[in-house]
Amino acid sequence: MSIPHTGQFHRHQAYVTKVGTSTTVRLTSYQSVVADFIPSVNNSKNHVILYPRWQYSVSTVRQVTRFISECSGMWYNVDELRKLAKQQTNGLLPISGNCLFTFSNEYPRG
Repeated sequence: MSIPHTGQFHRHQAYVTKVGTSTTVRLTSYQSVVADFIPSVNNSKNHVILYPRWQYSVSTVRQVTRFISECSGMWYNVDELRKLAKQQTNGLLPISGNCLFTFSNEYPRG
């Protein structure tokens, strides 16, 4: 698992920032917050929160999948993320590899 450094994310129109003083890192793409990654504590699952605009464009989806893959140390693709979103819609817990996913209908505060 390798948390990306803060700043511009791989020459994209995306940026990684730390959230406050926590270990949470946030991906902002085209001025919109699209994902948070909260590393595991005490060998629990990492927590990934995807916000409403995570599927805004093809390049945003590419940024999100690369961000999650780099943070978690596991490879994720858009098909798997969409399958996990459907699981949440159906009331199932969307867990894949070492991550628990939350697909939020709201944007983060602050």
